Amino acid sequence: MRITHSVFTAGLALVLKAKNQNQGNVSEDPFAALSAWSPYLFVNPADLICSEYIGYFERRGKMEKIGAGCIENLATQHSFRGLLKSAVGKDKEAAEPVHLIPSANLTVNETPTKDCKNAHGIHQWWGPDLDLHSKDYRTNEDHQRSVLACLVQGVYVMERDRQKNRVGSRALAPPWWKSFHFELLRPLVDDADRSIFGAIYEYKPPTSDYNDSIEQSPRYVIAFRGTLKKKGTFIRDCELNWHLFLNKLHRTSRFEIAMQAVRKMVAAVGDSKVWLAGHSLGAAIALLAGKTMAKTRMFLESFLFNPPFDPFVSFVFFLIEKIKNKNWKDGIRIARSEITAALALLEAKNQNQGNVSEDSFVALSPWLPHLFVNPADPICSEYFCYFEHREKMEEIGAGCIEKIATQHSFRRLLKILLKSLLKSLLKSLKKSAVGNYKEAAEPFHLIPSANLTVNETPTKDCKNAHGIRQWWRPDLNLHSRRYRYRKF
Repeated sequence: MRITHSVFTAGLALVLKAKNQNQGNVSEDPFAALSAWSPYLFVNPADLICSEYIGYFERRGKMEKIGAGCIENLATQHSFRGLLKSAVGKDKEAAEPVHLIPSANLTVNETPTKDCKNAHGIHQWWGPDLDLHSKDYRTNEDHQRSVLACLVQGVYVMERDRQKNRVGSRALAPPWWKSFHFELLRPLVDDADRSIFGAIYEYKPPTSDYNDSIEQSPRYVIAFRGTLKKKGTFIRDCELNWHLFLNKLHRTSRFEIAMQAVRKMVAAVGDSKVWLAGHSLGAAIALLAGKTMAKTRMFLESFLFNPPFDPFVSFVFFLIEKIKNKNWKDGIRIARSEITAALALLEAKNQNQGNVSEDSFVALSPWLPHLFVNPADPICSEYFCYFEHREKMEEIGAGCIEKIATQHSFRRLLKILLKSLLKSLLKSLKKSAVGNYKEAAEPFHLIPSANLTVNETPTKDCKNAHGIRQWWRPDLNLHSRRYRYRKF
């Protein structure tokens, strides 16, 4: 009966939605906007007035299990009675149903009661001997973001515990993962300064929730922290950030240790059970590891908080975004795309590469990492412009130019061109000071596809805009969009 109800509700909603779209009325966005709000609902299954909230939320999980999640996602936003009234024309502008909410912390009182009157009474809720069962029914995306950010924070705190020699009951890190039923499998240690830069977590949900939880969750999460501004590891972190600036992070021992851990875990349990997460420098490590695995057709779920874009490009365009004249800003970006595309074609011709670079880029397109950026953070904000610029180039009929430009780093191409010119000059002078030309590494920050989430909540300064703490807050003003690269 419940499944039939969902199917009919979704079907009726689609019919009315098609009709309302012509009038500019869409109900999905307001519902999604409420998802970050998780009110605490206290219900008693013996109370006819409120008990249906249990079935309302439980049905979502059941529909997901049978592969009908898309139907329930639509049905859960609508009241069947309200849709029916709208369909027959009795309620053309029906009010939004008061009882439908996307997220909730639901607490069920299963203590036996005498009758419906007691089951509905307020007195039950301050009793000391209640049989209560709680579950967090937040939207999956919101819950994942919060939990993964906390797991990354756990790595930061773990390194601080090491530096301050906090062990056993004095350690502050464990609650950051144990609160979400994760266990620390092992930390990842840098071989240069012995600092903890990552961790492998194993998900171990309670037995009562095992079947529901394990199907929608990873078995393992490999998380990486960013730069820690403390004496014990700051120098090493700065060294790695310099390698990041030079596009040589893949040559560092820290990345090799991370990559070995990822490969070993994927080989043991499969790519669908391993998720990656990272913040700042750690996001760059996770991004590079994810790209490496994606090239072998293993697409790991990846959650990248404040991932660094090309530092030079980020700084330049962060300043350009301060220009008030929109036409000037768009013109600069279009000119950069045209020059980048021209340099890329020249490089391919000189190296006789054909479409090797393009094929490699296209091969990554099925991989959809989750990027979380803040427009007030100059380190990662360029990702938003990077994907939005593609759309604008398509709109003005220059999509073919942008498809080439989006695969290449302007700074890298310019560096290759200058080296090539210098080599030719020295060769003509019969000198060999430059030596053999070696192709520059593929830019770590360029990706074809992504699920991009932008936090537009006002922040005090760049420090807060770049912090990991923002991502587990429940009151964020988030806007998400999927960008998928298509060759044609």
